[in-house]
Amino acid sequence: MKQLLCLLILGLPLPARTLVQNGRSAYSICLAPEASPSEQRGANELQRFVEEMSGARLGITTDCRASRPLIFVGDSPALRDRRRLPGEKCN
Repeated sequence: MKQLLCLLILGLPLPARTLVQNGRSAYSICLAPEASPSEQRGANELQRFVEEMSGARLGITTDCRASRPLIFVGDSPALRDRRRLPGEKCN
């Protein structure tokens, strides 16, 4: 039941975010250090598509601390930490 609750909350719509403005972005793409080849490819494609659309090249990092806005690709400990509800564990 706890896992279902986490999934339901994650499925809620989020407010719109501006990823790129005037050819610049504060966002980075977060990828787990042990990311699968398909997750790595997804991060590279996202990076390429955002750059083609906006001119801004988002960095890809495995250092996913909360000090900057991130776009998560695939599963990672940092993503699991961010989606955890206070006092709740989503495994």
